[in-house]
Amino acid sequence: MQLNDGLRTVKTIALFGYYGVGNLGDEAVVETLVENIKTRCPDAKLYGISLNPDDTRRRHGIEAFPIRRMYFARTGEDTSWWGKLQTVSLIRKITRVISILFVKIPAEILFLIRSYTSLRGIDILVVAGSGGIYDWWYGPWSHPLTHFKWALLAKASGTQMVYMSVGAGPINTKLGKFFLKFALGAARYRSFRDEASRQLVTRIGTRGEHHVYPDMAFGITVKKKELSNAQNTSRLVGINPVPFFHSSWATMLGTSEAKYEGYVNTIAGFIAWLLEGGHRVAFFHSQTGDEFLDADIMKAFHARQGTSSDPRITQYSATTFDVLLKQISGLDIVVASRFHAVLFSYIAHKPVLGISYHQKIDDLMSDFGQTACTVQIEHLALDDLTKRFATLEESISLGNWNISEGILEKYRPALDEQYDRLFGKRSLTM
Repeated sequence: MQLNDGLRTVKTIALFGYYGVGNLGDEAVVETLVENIKTRCPDAKLYGISLNPDDTRRRHGIEAFPIRRMYFARTGEDTSWWGKLQTVSLIRKITRVISILFVKIPAEILFLIRSYTSLRGIDILVVAGSGGIYDWWYGPWSHPLTHFKWALLAKASGTQMVYMSVGAGPINTKLGKFFLKFALGAARYRSFRDEASRQLVTRIGTRGEHHVYPDMAFGITVKKKELSNAQNTSRLVGINPVPFFHSSWATMLGTSEAKYEGYVNTIAGFIAWLLEGGHRVAFFHSQTGDEFLDADIMKAFHARQGTSSDPRITQYSATTFDVLLKQISGLDIVVASRFHAVLFSYIAHKPVLGISYHQKIDDLMSDFGQTACTVQIEHLALDDLTKRFATLEESISLGNWNISEGILEKYRPALDEQYDRLFGKRSLTM
């Protein structure tokens, strides 16, 4: 299906996604989306539909509105008469019903009305990058329901939906399958970032043509000066931990405190091993808010070593993609778990030892011919981690390390092809 004739003349485009909460990979995707669409539709006005409209306005310079109804959790003890009533079991149930009937439902209806009004002025709703086509995060009532609601709103407002290079899975609940099948089926165009995602949405019953194009982050351009190699005598190893076993993910994954403690101790032991080998270590994050992991790992490290500090260990922090990329560019070897931390490291031509918690990490490592450098987080063992790192380091020292040739050169033109297909060729006036 060729869409460029139908979309080239659009006046308003909204970029839908679960961004705005510090995932620098998702923000980089939005940045490259804005850039590529503007070069093809220079007169179109862009909007964001995100988890944090204020952040989207500030970060990307486009008007934005919320993807979900905004609400704020109460902090501290509620000392009001209403709060005290809710400490009684029966009354708590009654007040919950009252809250749902007279507060949450009316607020949701008002939100849907406002969203519908906003969409009436939008020609194309683009779901890209951080697509959220899964139900493992708080079940079907989170991402799947959100997609379902916006698909209904798009239909009602006459706005066309487009899914670009989204990842899918897992989708395990019946309701999640129903919501996502409806949302995907309502789209005029769909593409997925890998074959596994395409096959999954086909299995849940989504009909029509499903294209496969690379992850949008492959379209990010990196300046030459950001690709300079570190010139230090000892190697600087970047550590990118993930809260897979932390209690914050426990609801979705059934993790336990014991597993988290084991993970933290393994990474702490690995850092000690690196330092003994003459290396230095730097924590870095593609998701802001993950920094608490550094503190937990360092606590375990110091308990293990009997120390209180170590100048060979640095903790990086970044709030923008540009800063993150510069941090990665200064590393010699990367040990990462987050998808975009792995991808950005490869874009910066850095060797990666991947600690995978999801199929998407396995697929990414495989794409770059680095399956042997992939460790599964649920089977993480210090022995295996050090052996794989030593093997990777040896291949670097011998000059044998390389990523699959032509991956970036292959993927970037493919993304350009998709942009051209949807929005026409680049404008010569830009």
